[in-house]
Amino acid sequence: MKINLNYNLGWKKISIAVVSLILFIIVFNFMAFIIPILQNCVGRPYPQAKIYLVSAATINNIYIFPLSKTFGYKNKLTLPFYKLRDYLYSKGLALYPENEGEREVQWFNVRFAEYVKLIYRIEKDYEKGKKYALEIEPMLIAWSNELYSHLEPFSSLPIKDKKLRKLRYNMFIGYAYFTRSNKYYFTNRLLLNKANLRRGLPIYKNKNEMNEYEKILYYCDKLKEYVKKNEKEGLDYFYNKTENFYFENLIKYHMSRHMIEYRFASNEFNCSDPYVKMYGKSFVKLLKAAKDPRVTHTDLAHRSVFFWTYDQEKALKMCPEERSLDKLREMIFTSKTSKDLIEEL
Repeated sequence: MKINLNYNLGWKKISIAVVSLILFIIVFNFMAFIIPILQNCVGRPYPQAKIYLVSAATINNIYIFPLSKTFGYKNKLTLPFYKLRDYLYSKGLALYPENEGEREVQWFNVRFAEYVKLIYRIEKDYEKGKKYALEIEPMLIAWSNELYSHLEPFSSLPIKDKKLRKLRYNMFIGYAYFTRSNKYYFTNRLLLNKANLRRGLPIYKNKNEMNEYEKILYYCDKLKEYVKKNEKEGLDYFYNKTENFYFENLIKYHMSRHMIEYRFASNEFNCSDPYVKMYGKSFVKLLKAAKDPRVTHTDLAHRSVFFWTYDQEKALKMCPEERSLDKLREMIFTSKTSKDLIEEL
């Protein structure tokens, strides 16, 4: 009987390759999960809950996010990973007391991370009127509601874990920045679509939506006051991290700008409105941030960021104490670069 040595050698090579691949997958997954578990769970409060939730976040990072970016959101390849992640996420949350603020941190690590990595881009496509995004409008509304619903507990519940207390304010400002964008731009586009309009700012005619939008600033201020008294290490960490000073003021800048426009559109504007001063202060701070060593943006004073609407300009000119902003406005539109602008300031 003749033995085909080439055939046997070929199968042997394939078998070695398959076994090697299986071993690599096992070792890779072991390391991918065990390292963050050891870093985040050992010697910390609620270690069992953390094991579930760190594993859920790891599934996001090594499977769901890469596969979704390659093959699209909620493609068939990601569905089993979503089921496993959601199971681990629910299991972990159930192990916390209802009044434990770490629940919000873990929501940030798992659910909010998904919003930033995947949903935010879909929202932008929705605002542009892309068909696939319009077809999943109910899902986007659910995401918008979920974002807003975590503002109050995230900003108020106490956290037992000292390391997470240090990170809370830093996380919250990033979360508030995206929630602000969602609440204003996505909601406005939603209202436009419902009215079958292509352009406009119907959000300024919706008092309930603007009241909710305004509360984002309230929760930012509420948490900052709480952190000042109870989690001072959180502010130290926040202000030593690159660009945070910029984003904290950017939230105030955009929100005060929109609130001024809303007040003016609803005939409620007056010069004593606190948003007038907030707008001026945050505006100047953002311009000066361009020379702050903690900020790496090279063009913070770019024309596309700092602009006036007709209503803003008209409203601010009514207030003598804010007329100095006119000079800043002229500088923005005549200066060629941020560097020139900062030198003038």
